[in-house]
Amino acid sequence: MIINRAELKVMGRLFVSLYRLLRGDRSVARLVEKWARLTPERTAVFFEDRRVSYRELNEWANRVANFFRSQGAKPGDVVALYMENCPEYLMVVTGLNRIGVVTSLINTHLRHQPLRHAFNICNPRWLIAGVSLLPAIEAVAAELPAGIEETWIWDGKAPAGQEQRDLGPALEKTPASPPANPDKPAFKAHVINIYTSGTTGLPKAARVSNRRIFFSGYALGYALARFSNQDVIYTPLPLYHSIGMFVGWGSVLVTGAGFGIRRRFSASDFWAEAKRFGATGATFIGEMPRFLLAQAPDPSDRDHPVRRVITVGLRANLWEEFQRRFGIEKIFEFYGATETNVGIMNVEGRPGFLGRYMPLQAAVVKWDADRECLLRDEKGRCQWVEPGQEGMLIGRVSSVLNLLGFDGYVDDEATQTKLIKGAFSSWDEFFVTGDVVKLHEDRWVSFVDRSGDTYRWKGENVATKEVEVVLDSCAEVCDVNVYGVKVPGEEGAAGMAALVREKDWDLDRFSAFVCENLPHYARPLFLRICKEMPMTVTMKHIKYTLRKDGFDPEKIADPVYFFDRREQKYKRLDEDLYQDIVCGNLKL
Repeated sequence: MIINRAELKVMGRLFVSLYRLLRGDRSVARLVEKWARLTPERTAVFFEDRRVSYRELNEWANRVANFFRSQGAKPGDVVALYMENCPEYLMVVTGLNRIGVVTSLINTHLRHQPLRHAFNICNPRWLIAGVSLLPAIEAVAAELPAGIEETWIWDGKAPAGQEQRDLGPALEKTPASPPANPDKPAFKAHVINIYTSGTTGLPKAARVSNRRIFFSGYALGYALARFSNQDVIYTPLPLYHSIGMFVGWGSVLVTGAGFGIRRRFSASDFWAEAKRFGATGATFIGEMPRFLLAQAPDPSDRDHPVRRVITVGLRANLWEEFQRRFGIEKIFEFYGATETNVGIMNVEGRPGFLGRYMPLQAAVVKWDADRECLLRDEKGRCQWVEPGQEGMLIGRVSSVLNLLGFDGYVDDEATQTKLIKGAFSSWDEFFVTGDVVKLHEDRWVSFVDRSGDTYRWKGENVATKEVEVVLDSCAEVCDVNVYGVKVPGEEGAAGMAALVREKDWDLDRFSAFVCENLPHYARPLFLRICKEMPMTVTMKHIKYTLRKDGFDPEKIADPVYFFDRREQKYKRLDEDLYQDIVCGNLKL
């Protein structure tokens, strides 16, 4: 069967969205304006003790648009947004979208070299930051792009002596009326940049269009989960992350629902806050259900209104337990990524599966994991895998079913590295997702792992090259090779770094360097101290043999260390500690 009845219903609702888009709902700002007109006093954003109506959200977005217009902003300019979750975050993105200005969403965990890189590759004209993040900006101020005209401060009062940079008071003096002569929004217009870990180098800035946000919201929030303007969707995920911005905020935009957000996820506060917001839906990444299940059972586990959740990466062994314990009526699993043009939905709620892929949209092809390349036949064409086999998921760049499209990266050269031509014919072009999946009967697919130089840990994709660049800048490191290793009972792979070190190596000093320069999810969980680095004859690092060795100190002659997150430092990994890790006795 090409498409079953359940999928047909979802596709029918999805194609209704095409009519709405053609009718004129072509931008983030247009949709906020629409709901401000239809349901002005309905709460758009729930945050801590605040409630922001659609009317207020729209007016503040107008203030942002008018203010930056007064500063000389023009379509195509870039503003870097380095702020924790708060209503102001959404006001900035919406207001700048109203005048065609692109917002680059900076990961708030970045510091030092990765932060400098994030600012430099988007080349912003202005920077907006939360007060709590000013020290991180000041630490890299001397190396910021020369074109930054001002760093504005919002989400808190500016420090003494910097009051002239406080954006809040400036916006209060700015008209809340719609900006004069707004440009007609384009469906393919560049709205935001979201940083994604690619397979090489530091993070790439992925272009995100109105189209991508809309179809994520329509496909998942409207067509699959069937949210409406009577729902509240709780998303305690960072808004710089595609799940928070595309799935959470995107679903709110297309349905007119309320949006519950918080600064950072808390397993202990999750259900109480969802109840306080009146949340009927929620969005998750794979690790979150496990954290919630790890909380001690409580009579209030079902005392909340959440009934439908959208997830990515929910493990099969947690699915039914999570649904039963917390009284969830429907779990909607899907596959997607920030820049990918492949979207797969598990319409039937089958635990452990991404869903059924469409051959006109994507393909699962043979992949050589050791050489990290696509396998081609004698004619140079890719080869489809058979049910029961694993392969690389690739997506057609031009297809009637690829509603997401492929917007590429800010760096055009980086865009080309992810595309292949001639996969099955001389004229086709595909995007290589970097995700290895297993094909099952009737086109069902399940996730296996990230390939090659990228691994997934704690719900985040981590580029090994990104971590290597940072560790290599440590004076005590001579050479470094980063890769992912499997940990029993854990989703994805944990980071491990093979190091060749200097003679005056100091473990505590190195631990402090790692904590200061890498976000928590990118810090290698294990270190392997090598006398010399394994290399190919062409002097390239060998990863696959290191991955196969894993982290068992009894099987590795080199010293192995483990990062103790409680003490924030590395300690020697012995057999007792190893057994605690593999048996699940130690929280990683």
